[in-house]
Amino acid sequence: MSEATQWQTLGDIAYREIPLFDLTWQQSPGAPSPFQVNALRILTSASSHGGPIARLTTSLDPSSTSKKFLNIHTNTGSLFHSIPFPPPLLFTNPFEVPLIVKMGFTQRQKLVIVYSDSHVLVYDAKSIAPIIPPFCALPQLKNSSIMVTNVDIFDNGVAILASDSSSALVEFFDEFDPYSVVLSAHASCRVVPAGETSSSSSSSSSSTPSKNSNTNVFPPTLSIFNNSESGGNSALLSQIDSTTKHYALITPLPTAKSASSNNTAFCTLAVLSSKFTTNKRPEIFFSTSDNSVQIVDSFNLSIVDVDCRSRIQSPITRISFAPNGRFLACFTQNAILTVMDINFSTKVLDFDAGGSGSGQPDELCWCGEDSVILHWRGQDVLMVGPYGDWLRWGLDNGDKNQNYDNNNNESENTKDNDNDNDNDNGNDNDNDNDNDVVEIICEIDCCRVITNSSVTMLQRVSPTTANLFGIGSVELGAMLLDASDAFEKGDVGADEAAKSILRTGRLNVAIKDCVEGALLEFDNNTQKRLLRAASYGLHFGYKRGERGESDNEPSQSANFVSAALKLRVLNSLRSQSVGFCTTVLQFDRLGPSSVVARLVDLKRSKLALHVCLLLKLDTATLSHAAVGLAEALVVKISGDNNDNNNDNNNNYDNDNVVEDADVVNSIVKLFDKIKKLAAAANHPTATCYAKVAIAAFEAGKKGVAAKLLALETCANEKVPALIHIKDFVGAANAANAARDVDLITVVLQEAERATSSREEFFRIVVTSMPLGVFNVLKVYYGQLVDPAPLMGLLISARKFNDAGVNVCKRGLRASGSREEGMRLMREGSRVFALSKELGFQKSCVDEQMVLEVEQHKFKEDWGMNLVNRGLSVSETVIAVIEFAATVPRDAAKILNVADKLCKKFKIPEKRLWQIKVTGLAKSKQWAQLRLLGEEKKSPPGGFAKFAKAGIKFGLGPSEVNRYIEMVAKADERFGLYLANSQWRMAAECCKTDPRKVVEVKLLCTNESDKAFCDEFLRGFST
Repeated sequence: MSEATQWQTLGDIAYREIPLFDLTWQQSPGAPSPFQVNALRILTSASSHGGPIARLTTSLDPSSTSKKFLNIHTNTGSLFHSIPFPPPLLFTNPFEVPLIVKMGFTQRQKLVIVYSDSHVLVYDAKSIAPIIPPFCALPQLKNSSIMVTNVDIFDNGVAILASDSSSALVEFFDEFDPYSVVLSAHASCRVVPAGETSSSSSSSSSSTPSKNSNTNVFPPTLSIFNNSESGGNSALLSQIDSTTKHYALITPLPTAKSASSNNTAFCTLAVLSSKFTTNKRPEIFFSTSDNSVQIVDSFNLSIVDVDCRSRIQSPITRISFAPNGRFLACFTQNAILTVMDINFSTKVLDFDAGGSGSGQPDELCWCGEDSVILHWRGQDVLMVGPYGDWLRWGLDNGDKNQNYDNNNNESENTKDNDNDNDNDNGNDNDNDNDNDVVEIICEIDCCRVITNSSVTMLQRVSPTTANLFGIGSVELGAMLLDASDAFEKGDVGADEAAKSILRTGRLNVAIKDCVEGALLEFDNNTQKRLLRAASYGLHFGYKRGERGESDNEPSQSANFVSAALKLRVLNSLRSQSVGFCTTVLQFDRLGPSSVVARLVDLKRSKLALHVCLLLKLDTATLSHAAVGLAEALVVKISGDNNDNNNDNNNNYDNDNVVEDADVVNSIVKLFDKIKKLAAAANHPTATCYAKVAIAAFEAGKKGVAAKLLALETCANEKVPALIHIKDFVGAANAANAARDVDLITVVLQEAERATSSREEFFRIVVTSMPLGVFNVLKVYYGQLVDPAPLMGLLISARKFNDAGVNVCKRGLRASGSREEGMRLMREGSRVFALSKELGFQKSCVDEQMVLEVEQHKFKEDWGMNLVNRGLSVSETVIAVIEFAATVPRDAAKILNVADKLCKKFKIPEKRLWQIKVTGLAKSKQWAQLRLLGEEKKSPPGGFAKFAKAGIKFGLGPSEVNRYIEMVAKADERFGLYLANSQWRMAAECCKTDPRKVVEVKLLCTNESDKAFCDEFLRGFST
């Protein structure tokens, strides 16, 4: 029977139903079965691109003590991960636990659960606790009667709408996302990093806040956080540190204000992905009670009313965007399905679904880009085409009895007794029929329908498939397929059929259609049939010399080999043991590396490794798969050891316990084997023992983790792993050996968080960590405003001199109050007093404090500010003398103050005269300077200082000459005369040295002075 006979036509477009898997839900050990509780609620949600299925089983009885689990299944129902639910201490009162409004996956397989009080939980496929601490998207909803009414989970986040029209957009990011989105976020946004918890979950085990909360060694990871050129809202980035793997960006939306001002209410919401917006930020569509739609731009929080009231006859209750982002489907209160373009300018379809079901549909989504899927609980799936054509799909697959595999291979008929029909999100399973639809997932080229007993795909028949298998098709691909079938049967006419294709000159087109058709099929026999046809065409073409090769396109043979390899991978993914049901288009959209990562999450690392080798993926992807396989080995061995230890406690033999060295040897042998396989496939690879060590540590094999980290050679992998196992000293040594300041920074940050006090942290840094780490911390502390951290570090290292000097410098440079500077100076004196060898430094600081007291007193007496200028004693005296020139009447009193300062600080006489000469000359108090020179016949230091000060500060040449004449030494007078430009007097000082006269002649510019020098030189010759 032709495959085309099983297709269903929707107008001119054919669709097909592809049964994928029969489901047998495997339960986690200890989970409640429907016979163990009075009322059971099962929430189901599936990830896109053929991803896993999440199934949450909870009791509706708040007093029930049964364990609750969040189970992650493959598409065959196999359990590969189980999470205790809810997180510990999330809700302290079991009778006040809010309802779960929505559960769903993002594109990155993050499982999001939203409660009616806006609490948000985020898990990944391998975590046992939320990867982001639980938080409230709308904090004002806590302990209030306002409830969350609508939730839309989109490709990288969730949007939440409450009954009071308040709303928020939550986006999830990880360490690999660029920080540009956070930097450009609106000022009202907030970030929930890995260290923040909600008030009701502050003591949850999912977060470990720092015990030493009064310190923070380093701000965020990258220098961009403190870069003034980065712009934007960098304050948000300060909440993200180097170890933040996942964080949420919460944007409050101004919908409540809009609803109040327009006297309207919002009915539902949907998020348009940033992939389809101009500013690369999500846009949120809100339907209003007055039959319109308002669009909120999350970039600037602007609201635009599209005013579609003339096209929509009643309020919209559901919105769904097409996978290409060009169209949206709306379902209204009066049961009209409307399809419009994204700008609401063109209406594509109005479909009256009033007779299809009662009330609002449980599911509204797209099947590819050409049809819309509607489903009401207890009814068939309704598909609506672009011209109003419709189809009903009765998905009657699998056994009528649902199976629960409880590890004892017992199967029980189950019945869901959930009577709660308030949740209309489409993921509540509260019916008796195992074939009732539980979840419909929109994919880029199909939709996946999950019932209690089966997984089915509804897909548009591609044009290639229609050309190959259409009834009476005369396309080239169909002709080549028929010729190949005839050749397999030994029909002599097969060669003639192939020749007819060859005569058209389009044999390559037929081969290409067969190869593409094979990639689009799920049935292995059909795939082989199409590939045989393509192979037959290739052999026939080579035989006739038509190879179809060109410089710009790969040959048909290369395409054939690539398709065969891809089919091997796709068939392995779709196997019953893996349950990864993806189409070739979804595979290409994800990319092989993402598929490998998902396989590792599904605990199928061995298959992921084979995929890497088969497709020759990059080294990083291959290493990720190898690490996943090694982690699985460690976990398995650790589990076996734990079982043996339990047996030993029951007096059984314990000979099967595997030693740590044997585990390490097994992992080394595994990596060696992977290297050999990669070498055989001509593929480079790299080992990463650090990630395996983390898995070993988590499994309780600390000795294995230490031995594996000793084998790790990459510092970028080794240091984070050592931090993870709390070996901060080892991490510091590794980071210091790598000479990597960024790694040292991360080590210090994490070590500080893990310590209970600052003193303990300093002790670890000083006594156990390398000097390079100490210096990095010292440099950073030196840049802080608060001197306490640096002082504490230096004192812990007994570097009292450095600590005292640092704090005293800060005191002298203090720009605040005088008291603050004095406090720092007193602290510096105290630090110097800690060492007997620093007595001189202490006395200097003490004298400086006394000096500042005198400066402050002078300011109070005379109004001149000498405080906080960092002046020494000499500079202070000079400043006082200069100030005397501005107050001639009180000059004598001010000069007397200067003398008292000199006596108080015991300035030596010679230095005292130098200070007075400099101060008087600088302030041009020439009369006082002359009186000072006349006080003594031979002042300390001589009159040369008078002459030099006069020359420097503009004293007349004749007065300067008077001081020069009093200088006793001729050589000294010669230099002073030259400085004063007195050439003849300088020459006269050289009665015995003609070379100095020549020097004077060369310096003077006046001809008469030169003649005088010549005459003086002739006197030497005679």
